[in-house]
Amino acid sequence: MINRHLQVLGFVMVVVGWSASAAETPDVFSPLLSTEHYLVDIVVNADGTSTETIEDATKYLQDGAVKGLSYDRIDYAPSRESIKIIDAYTITAKGIKIKVPAKSIKTEDAQAGGGSTFNDSKTKVILYPQTDVGSIVVHKYVQKTFKTLYPGVFIFSNRFSRHLPWQDVRITLTYDNKLPIFIEMRGMEGGKVPSPAGTTRYQYTYKNSTAVENEDAEVDDAEFSPIFNASSLSSHVERGNLYQKDAQPKMRVTPDIQKKADALTQGITDRRAQVEAIYQWAVTNIRYVSDIVGRGGFVPHAADQVLANGYGDCKDITTLMGALLKAKGIESSPVLINSGDAYTLPAVATLMNAMQREKFRYGMVTMCIGTGMGAAGIFERVE
Repeated sequence: MINRHLQVLGFVMVVVGWSASAAETPDVFSPLLSTEHYLVDIVVNADGTSTETIEDATKYLQDGAVKGLSYDRIDYAPSRESIKIIDAYTITAKGIKIKVPAKSIKTEDAQAGGGSTFNDSKTKVILYPQTDVGSIVVHKYVQKTFKTLYPGVFIFSNRFSRHLPWQDVRITLTYDNKLPIFIEMRGMEGGKVPSPAGTTRYQYTYKNSTAVENEDAEVDDAEFSPIFNASSLSSHVERGNLYQKDAQPKMRVTPDIQKKADALTQGITDRRAQVEAIYQWAVTNIRYVSDIVGRGGFVPHAADQVLANGYGDCKDITTLMGALLKAKGIESSPVLINSGDAYTLPAVATLMNAMQREKFRYGMVTMCIGTGMGAAGIFERVE
């Protein structure tokens, strides 16, 4: 999701054969599983906290699903969220319902995505009994968010991949009118429905019984699959401002930061060359370690702490580079972008527009807000 005019400084073909009598029939894509129903009820309070009640029923269509997917994992952050499993069971291919015993619902540390990532999240693991081709596994749970990532901010996002069949999707969102919610929907049916006094309620449904196969070099399915997004933020710019509010104080120029910046640029007078020297040193000498405990997935560590540790994740490295640049009198600004293969965002949130709006020549980009490994880089605005 990076715009143009940026100079990077660093960082079954099916053949149908016709005969005189008939044409060959192409192979039909067969998915591993089908979502029989996915029911979501969300209630948002005026302070952005929320309660989500979710029921998911999945049918195993092939042996591969049975062998690799006979369990469900539900991640949550205990410092902000709670999870309560209401029900879980298997319906066998013969129609017999077998309840998941309590001992088969476990709580464990969430998978952090590699040895260089550390978090405090937990996972509820549901182990289903007696699964086979034709079985349906069902779970229902309540997730309460009692502390938001940002004060008074609610964000919910879901997509329904066209690579899977969805037999019955229903989403209901009810929110307190004191906290207006902006909704983005694609490929679903529904709209506003009656609600209790002082609230607004939306209901949307979706059904697609025919899945399509992945294509080579396919973009993220968020680009073309049905989506439902809801947020109390009016734009990506507002989201960016929240990040800046937390990140800018972390770029403070301390004596250690000033000393390092002077050493890195000693004998270099050209400003662009100073930027290159700082960037090359940071990405070469600061090793990747992601500490996303608490709000660490969304708030960078202080630049002097990253310098002293000699490690950090992409937003930490971006913050350190920002402080080093500031120490040399070079203004820059972190800009959030989307990583991966999705390319659509409102124009006001693009890197180029942000740099032009603030009149910055250099922009720093970080792509690991949330969880997981990303990247950091410096871009130059070319007139």
